[in-house]
Amino acid sequence: MSFYKFSVESAAAITLALGMAATTHAQIPSLAPVRPMLADNTPPAGANPEWVPQGLALLTRNASWHTDFNFDRSMLALAGKLEGLDEPTRQAIARLNGVSVHSYRYREPGIYDMAEVESIRAQYDALGWKHVVSKKPKPGVTPGSTIPTRTDLWIKLSGVNVAGVAVLLAEPSSLNLVTVSGDISTVDLLKLRGHFGIPKFDPDSIPQ
Repeated sequence: MSFYKFSVESAAAITLALGMAATTHAQIPSLAPVRPMLADNTPPAGANPEWVPQGLALLTRNASWHTDFNFDRSMLALAGKLEGLDEPTRQAIARLNGVSVHSYRYREPGIYDMAEVESIRAQYDALGWKHVVSKKPKPGVTPGSTIPTRTDLWIKLSGVNVAGVAVLLAEPSSLNLVTVSGDISTVDLLKLRGHFGIPKFDPDSIPQ
């Protein structure tokens, strides 16, 4: 896809990169487990990568493979030391508190329930997250599937800064939700495009 592809392979690559196994052979810290949602699914104040939308677990019912994991500050600190990053991007990563990744793969296109995905989108909107990107590639849908590829990006504002980012990539045979928390500026957010599942969106879509 031309816009951005965050597949299961991409998740594995991020895990490897954040552990710096390929560059420094540093010991990879244990992935922090994702905490279960509150019993009543009460959303937290502000942004929290450990909160998951109600109904997300339902998407595992027909999945042939899925994983959920968090990157904590220590792992993000390792990411900031990777080669090839400019100094503004390193500084933006240093202001992150956590990254959460939820990945689901299905044996064939069109298996998961689009109504459940729409419910996830609606919850971010209801919580006051700003929907800044909704991207669909051309042309249409994958043959044999009624599910088009679509990428959505929301941001949670705290004053003039960004407290959280959520990216939902729905494809015919896979689904990925990435959430990022921290205390970053909109300039930082632009620097983080292309990292941690954040797509390279149009800068004009970010409110100033």
